[in-house]
Amino acid sequence: MRICDVPGCGRKHLALGLCANHYQAKRRAELGPPPVPGLWSGQVARILGVSLRTVQRMIEAGDLLAERSPGGNFRIDPASVEAHITTDAQLARYRLEVA
Repeated sequence: MRICDVPGCGRKHLALGLCANHYQAKRRAELGPPPVPGLWSGQVARILGVSLRTVQRMIEAGDLLAERSPGGNFRIDPASVEAHITTDAQLARYRLEVA
Protein backbone atom coordinates (compact mmCIF):
# COMPACT_ATOMS: atom_id res chain seq x y z
CA MET A 1 0.00 0.00 0.00
CA ARG A 2 1.35 3.41 -0.99
CA ILE A 3 1.04 6.39 1.32
CA CYS A 4 0.76 10.12 0.65
CA ASP A 5 4.02 11.77 -0.41
CA VAL A 6 3.41 14.79 1.86
CA PRO A 7 5.78 14.50 4.83
CA GLY A 8 3.98 13.53 8.04
CA CYS A 9 0.67 12.69 6.36
CA GLY A 10 0.66 8.89 6.34
CA ARG A 11 -2.76 8.49 4.67
CA LYS A 12 -3.41 6.05 1.84
CA HIS A 13 -2.51 7.55 -1.53
CA LEU A 14 -5.28 8.38 -4.02
CA ALA A 15 -3.61 9.84 -7.11
CA LEU A 16 -0.33 11.47 -8.09
CA GLY A 17 1.15 10.17 -4.86
CA LEU A 18 -1.25 12.24 -2.71
CA CYS A 19 -4.05 11.35 -0.30
CA ALA A 20 -7.59 12.59 -1.03
CA ASN A 21 -7.17 15.75 1.10
CA HIS A 22 -3.87 16.79 -0.44
CA TYR A 23 -5.01 15.86 -3.96
CA GLN A 24 -8.11 18.08 -3.63
CA ALA A 25 -6.01 20.95 -2.25
CA LYS A 26 -3.69 20.64 -5.26
CA ARG A 27 -6.67 20.68 -7.67
CA ARG A 28 -8.18 23.77 -6.00
CA ALA A 29 -4.84 25.57 -6.28
CA GLU A 30 -4.61 24.69 -10.00
CA LEU A 31 -8.16 25.85 -10.74
CA GLY A 32 -7.56 29.29 -9.24
CA PRO A 33 -10.15 31.60 -7.74
CA PRO A 34 -13.89 31.02 -8.18
CA PRO A 35 -15.56 32.54 -11.26
CA VAL A 36 -16.19 36.26 -11.40
CA PRO A 37 -19.84 36.97 -10.52
CA GLY A 38 -22.06 38.60 -13.12
CA LEU A 39 -23.92 37.90 -16.33
CA TRP A 40 -22.50 36.26 -19.44
CA SER A 41 -22.43 38.24 -22.70
CA GLY A 42 -25.08 35.97 -24.22
CA GLN A 43 -27.41 36.57 -21.29
CA VAL A 44 -27.03 40.34 -21.69
CA ALA A 45 -27.66 40.09 -25.44
CA ARG A 46 -30.92 38.21 -24.77
CA ILE A 47 -31.99 40.67 -22.08
CA LEU A 48 -31.38 43.76 -24.18
CA GLY A 49 -32.55 42.17 -27.45
CA VAL A 50 -29.29 42.91 -29.26
CA SER A 51 -26.58 40.84 -30.90
CA LEU A 52 -23.61 39.40 -29.07
CA ARG A 53 -21.32 41.68 -31.09
CA THR A 54 -23.31 44.72 -29.92
CA VAL A 55 -22.75 43.65 -26.32
CA GLN A 56 -19.03 43.30 -27.03
CA ARG A 57 -18.98 46.80 -28.52
CA MET A 58 -20.80 48.17 -25.47
CA ILE A 59 -18.14 46.58 -23.25
CA GLU A 60 -15.31 47.99 -25.38
CA ALA A 61 -16.91 51.46 -25.28
CA GLY A 62 -17.25 51.27 -21.50
CA ASP A 63 -21.06 51.34 -21.57
CA LEU A 64 -21.18 48.02 -19.72
CA LEU A 65 -18.88 47.22 -16.80
CA ALA A 66 -17.28 43.82 -17.32
CA GLU A 67 -14.42 41.68 -16.09
CA ARG A 68 -12.82 38.72 -17.76
CA SER A 69 -13.38 35.34 -16.12
CA PRO A 70 -10.41 32.98 -15.67
CA GLY A 71 -11.50 31.32 -18.93
CA GLY A 72 -11.28 34.65 -20.80
CA ASN A 73 -15.02 35.28 -21.13
CA PHE A 74 -16.68 38.51 -20.06
CA ARG A 75 -18.76 38.65 -16.87
CA ILE A 76 -20.91 41.77 -16.91
CA ASP A 77 -22.05 43.70 -13.84
CA PRO A 78 -25.86 43.36 -13.52
CA ALA A 79 -26.15 46.97 -12.31
CA SER A 80 -24.65 48.27 -15.57
CA VAL A 81 -27.15 46.14 -17.51
CA GLU A 82 -30.05 47.60 -15.50
CA ALA A 83 -29.03 51.08 -16.65
CA HIS A 84 -29.66 50.04 -20.29
CA ILE A 85 -33.10 48.50 -19.74
CA THR A 86 -35.68 50.70 -21.46
CA THR A 87 -38.74 48.46 -21.99
CA ASP A 88 -40.93 46.23 -19.85
CA ALA A 89 -39.98 43.24 -22.02
CA GLN A 90 -36.29 43.82 -21.30
CA LEU A 91 -37.06 44.14 -17.59
CA ALA A 92 -38.95 40.83 -17.63
CA ARG A 93 -36.06 39.07 -19.42
CA TYR A 94 -33.60 40.60 -16.94
CA ARG A 95 -35.60 39.26 -13.99
CA LEU A 96 -35.67 35.79 -15.54
CA GLU A 97 -31.90 35.74 -16.12
CA VAL A 98 -30.95 37.12 -12.71
CA ALA A 99 -33.40 35.01 -10.69
